Amino acid sequence: LLGRGAKRRSALLKTLYKLIDIDDPRVMLKLARLILALKVSGNNLTNVCKLVFKISKEEKNDSLFLEANILGLLVSVVQTTDPSQSCEALVYCCGALKFLSGNATMMKELSAMNCTEALAKLLSTINSTNADSSRPNDQAGHLLVQVTAVLRNLADSSGNRDKFLTQGVVRELITVIGCYYGDSDLMLNCSRIHSKLTLSTDCCVVMSQDRACFRNYLRLLQKYQKKEDLVVRVLFILGNLSAKSEEARPALFHQHGSMETLLGVLSTFLELDIKATSEDGKVIDGQEKTGPSKTEDVMIKLIRVIANMSIHPDVGAAIAANHKLVDLLLQILGNKTITRCEELVLNVVATINNLSYYPTKNSAIEQKQVQIAERMLSMLMADNMEGIVEASRVYGNLTRSSEVRDYLGRKKVDAIMVTLLDSGSREVVFTSCGVLINLMVDEKRRPTLKEEGGVKKLIDVLRDFGRTDWELASMVCQTLWNYSEKITSSSDCFGEEETNQLIELLLEFLEEDAVMTVPEASDWDREMKDYMQSVWRERFCPVATQLLDRVDSHHTDLEPLEPPSNS
Repeated sequence: LLGRGAKRRSALLKTLYKLIDIDDPRVMLKLARLILALKVSGNNLTNVCKLVFKISKEEKNDSLFLEANILGLLVSVVQTTDPSQSCEALVYCCGALKFLSGNATMMKELSAMNCTEALAKLLSTINSTNADSSRPNDQAGHLLVQVTAVLRNLADSSGNRDKFLTQGVVRELITVIGCYYGDSDLMLNCSRIHSKLTLSTDCCVVMSQDRACFRNYLRLLQKYQKKEDLVVRVLFILGNLSAKSEEARPALFHQHGSMETLLGVLSTFLELDIKATSEDGKVIDGQEKTGPSKTEDVMIKLIRVIANMSIHPDVGAAIAANHKLVDLLLQILGNKTITRCEELVLNVVATINNLSYYPTKNSAIEQKQVQIAERMLSMLMADNMEGIVEASRVYGNLTRSSEVRDYLGRKKVDAIMVTLLDSGSREVVFTSCGVLINLMVDEKRRPTLKEEGGVKKLIDVLRDFGRTDWELASMVCQTLWNYSEKITSSSDCFGEEETNQLIELLLEFLEEDAVMTVPEASDWDREMKDYMQSVWRERFCPVATQLLDRVDSHHTDLEPLEPPSNS
């Protein structure tokens, strides 16, 4: 048996070291395996790890590592070696594992040999040592670069991701960031790992519970503001956290200097983007635009963070009062078109929609609402359905203001919204109804609805979508309710044919059978059925009943007599 207790161990090692210069990777790996099996330490361990590292750098040698059956011994070195005593040996050992784990077959083998667990233990040991000293160990920092490079590869495997949580790797990496934030290579590796892991909700919850997470990542944004590859990953992580964890939204926002840091980065990259782009929208070096530029990608991910944070009511209301942010968003919309920069523009508009939801006293959105409404016009005219929906959502919030309603009336947006009722898209029709509900508050705008055929279109929407979408049906009824506020005759208000159709539909849809019967081609489960019945009962029935009473009470089958002719 090999190991420290092997007979004639010293003589055997001397013989092996004499053969080590043979220039054949297969032979060298077999020798290295024997040396590692003899549990060497000190310089002997460092030298053999250096040899293995050298061989692992050549991709063509990958298969030899499987033949030599050496992977388990390398994992054992990570498991059993004290980093404070043999740090250099571990640097070479983990460096070899970095190269080897880039091979999918090798990564599976390493995972089965508990490589993740071994690296997690090593991370914990280094962090514990640093916690007990006045300053982080620089040599351990070099080791961590290699350790995190291996973990970065292992994180590609979905089977390993649970281990990153159970073994504490997720939290240990947050500690590493706090200790070694000056090492950009190490920070890039940590952010790459967290970028992959935060695609999982469980990971986001764990990270959000660690307050150091937001403090450390904001510090990276401050320090490496112009290092695009690191900044974009940090923002991707913060975007994932704020998307998947409710706790993350206020935690990130209330972290000291969070908005100042984020807006500083946004301002920097917007300025870089403007400088990098010529007047005709082409990059100065003559390359045609095929997707988001690096600067645009940073802005896309940063704005996503702000949009996600603003979902939280208190945070959203506070962000809506930030004039610098609103100015930057408007500046982006002034410089970018949805045709050339779709993802960026849609993110900006979605963020404005979130912020415009909060009608707070100090809202910067409300103070610039007409300017925002003007910026949205180009979205309605573009051949982009998602852009139309997002712009309409913004208008749905902004049209609470009479000033915005007047502006949109002058720009014929009311007629555009009526036209969109014919789109056949549930989202487009839904958002158009949201705008029309508010526009119909103003008596002077009501004639446009009828002139543009809007009453008939709304009744068609009610017929087409009613049984499958009671929320949309309730919005149609609310639009017609607002429209008919000054009604004297249902026939004059809606039209005779439209009145009869509307009464017939409302009577039909207010019967309980309408909601108890699942529409054809619908695969509703029990939960969905319960939800639909709840919406029908709480949202649709109240407004539909009121509308039916109003229409019916102002409707008569009697026809007025013509005035007598003069004889």
